[in-house]
Amino acid sequence: MVEFSSENLGRILINRLRKNKNFEEIISIVKNNSQGNIYLVGGTVSRTLATELYGGTQKNQDFDFVVDILNDNLKIPDGWIVEYHKFGNPTFKKDDIEIDIFPISDHQYIKENKLEPTIENFLAGVPFSIQALVFDIKREILIGDEGIDALKKRKFKVHNVESAKEVARRKGVSINERMMQKAKSMNFEIIPFD
Repeated sequence: MVEFSSENLGRILINRLRKNKNFEEIISIVKNNSQGNIYLVGGTVSRTLATELYGGTQKNQDFDFVVDILNDNLKIPDGWIVEYHKFGNPTFKKDDIEIDIFPISDHQYIKENKLEPTIENFLAGVPFSIQALVFDIKREILIGDEGIDALKKRKFKVHNVESAKEVARRKGVSINERMMQKAKSMNFEIIPFD
């Protein structure tokens, strides 16, 4: 029986990530181009844990990081290229690996609501409960009680209504359809949104 604590899930996650031959280089790139806290966010966190806990496959080489401060002058290692996407923040690319790095102050929910740029406010703004998970790189722990609960129950729901509406609108589907797309890909269920 798996213990669903922040520490234990953090260990499971980091042990799996370290099996990726590129992971140390990925972390080095983020550390060399930022200051303060570093959090791994997004599908890499939830999907890696779901795969480790429940089986299945994961071919994701897309890493999303939230940092306190993104350096102005980027250090780009040999063999990597940088493109700019969301809010003008960098995406480092090499082969099939993509690393997105953005300052927490650029998160849409934090900006629109003029909130303090904290990881708690970042988590408050994610659309679905399964996304309410972040991995603190420095402390090597998983943060996000609602995300941990969704992972444990293999069932998720709307976490932030406004963010969920925005994602669904951008994708041209209903909130429940967007949740179902994510849930099917992870072999999870959803708690439908009314």
